Amino acid sequence: MHMRTFQDYSPLRHTEWIWRVGLNLMQKRSRALSKSDSPEPLVTIGLAVYNGERYLTESIESLLNQTFEDFVILISDNASTDSTEAICKRFAGMDSRIRYHRNETNIGMAGNYNLLFGMARSKYFRWATADDYTSVEMLADAVQVLEADPALALCYPRAHFVDADGNEIGRWEDELHLLQDDPVERFQTVVLKIRRVHHHLGLMRSEIVRRTGFLGRHVSSDQGFVAELSLHGKFFQTPKYQFFRRM
Repeated sequence: MHMRTFQDYSPLRHTEWIWRVGLNLMQKRSRALSKSDSPEPLVTIGLAVYNGERYLTESIESLLNQTFEDFVILISDNASTDSTEAICKRFAGMDSRIRYHRNETNIGMAGNYNLLFGMARSKYFRWATADDYTSVEMLADAVQVLEADPALALCYPRAHFVDADGNEIGRWEDELHLLQDDPVERFQTVVLKIRRVHHHLGLMRSEIVRRTGFLGRHVSSDQGFVAELSLHGKFFQTPKYQFFRRM
């Protein structure tokens, strides 16, 4: 009998496995998921959700209302037990840009995020959540920035903090506008100055994300992902408050 080692259960191995599963899933289901034979859009939005019925409609509508329209929304439902599935299927029936996938069992938050990226084939990618939302110009501004500079790995906006009813309770901007040429300097800045983490919910260059170990199952893996991403490319923070983070 093969004795499994600690390395067999490492976060990197797990995320790599989930990513490969996602790629296989996308290859096998691409015809079924596609609404037409047209090329993949410039942007893929991967919306990860588990029991998100309360705010899911608002989140999806904020994505569909973007002024930039060359995108597809991949929704991965992590075996929800509430009305999430019905909400997603209703929107998918209304708009051909939405592709709905439901996991048979819950594969964990990181696993669901990584699965979504594995299913994407577009030049740019962003994760989205079921309880946060964005202003309508967010994608247009980010695409313009990334198209202008291939050295950029990420473009993300400043953030509003909102309560359960959408009322603003604070604003957030940080010091991670990282245009330094030295990757070590960028990495050190992230490690020293990162606080609130929603940078991975900005728009990223897919080819650069593929060089990372993705999100792990351990605590604060989102911080680790952002730090690793900074080693592969520069960060641009748009001077607009376009992300609304539910607190």
